[in-house]
Amino acid sequence: MRERMDAAERREQIADAALHLLATEGADALTAARLTEVAGISRGNLFHHFATIDDVVLAAFERSVATIGSVHDPRGGLREWLLAMGGDVAGFAEEQDAMIGATFAFLTRARSDPRLRARLEELLEATVSGFESALATRAADAADSRALATAIVIAADGVAMHRHVFPERHDEQLAAWRALVDRIAPEHPPAAPDPRS
Repeated sequence: MRERMDAAERREQIADAALHLLATEGADALTAARLTEVAGISRGNLFHHFATIDDVVLAAFERSVATIGSVHDPRGGLREWLLAMGGDVAGFAEEQDAMIGATFAFLTRARSDPRLRARLEELLEATVSGFESALATRAADAADSRALATAIVIAADGVAMHRHVFPERHDEQLAAWRALVDRIAPEHPPAAPDPRS
């Protein structure tokens, strides 16, 4: 006999079921009835763990983004980290195309839902702060780390969106990301000016 799941395990199970539905059937399939069917739980159990379906989608979104390793575990120097992130984000968008489409549809709803917008702002702030911390130890000019962290988040979202809408432009998207990385962290930084001149 299987032991009962604790609350965290049950929330993960529900979020995984939501990810599966979003990825395989799209955002319209994510209803309480369909989610409880896929997760193998009751409606009462679903709403015991999540107040709304939007909360399930947020948990699923956080869970899926957490799989993009370079976003959450910056390694190497600034250039290496940014190159890895671009490749990881593009690969994630390619592998999870339906999830990306559902996510963008969901994010659009935040414009008219103040509660959802506030939660997404918290997620954005946490992401930017994490990038800012990573940049502070890697960038030559730490004073610009907040602006740079925000720009990187915006650019990474753009890569995901473009990959979703224009998958045939894969090479161009990665070349654009590399060009951005070259501006931020050149492979061969220019030599410092000679102070004697």
